Amino acid sequence: MVEVTGKEIWKLLKADADSMDIKSMDEVVEKIFQEYVENQFLESVLDMVNEPVTIASLVKVKVSFVKGVTKNGLVSRMINSMPKGVLGLFDAAEIIEMTEDLLLGALDALEDIAKDVAAFLRDNNVTEQFVYEQMGVSSENIAKAIKGELFIRDILLSQPAVIIQITSDE
Repeated sequence: MVEVTGKEIWKLLKADADSMDIKSMDEVVEKIFQEYVENQFLESVLDMVNEPVTIASLVKVKVSFVKGVTKNGLVSRMINSMPKGVLGLFDAAEIIEMTEDLLLGALDALEDIAKDVAAFLRDNNVTEQFVYEQMGVSSENIAKAIKGELFIRDILLSQPAVIIQITSDE
């Protein structure tokens, strides 16, 4: 069994650079993101690696990731490292505050989903499979999750972007 490490997760993210749009990151910003993934990311999700994958557990691990990002100042470090002029007329502090507010604002909605997944599915007239697909989970991993054979560690070692990516382009 492969050990879950930040370095392994980064290697997988880089191999699937399109899913996180890593290719378009400024070199310095990418390095800061890499250092976070390799050295701090697992701290925020380590207590969940052995949980079975469910919609609720994926949402909870995403929430932990966002809390870790804001607590550890990743947004601030990344934005403050951007080349002069990239932010246009905006002040870096304003962008940091807006970004962190946006991330933290999404937490309430995510936590509500995790509290009652059945109600979320019913109220939105969607299936569990549909939600997994929207979260970017592969067909193979969806099948395993539905059978109860997939764990958070498996997602971290096969599709870490499912947890780390906050928005979807679908």
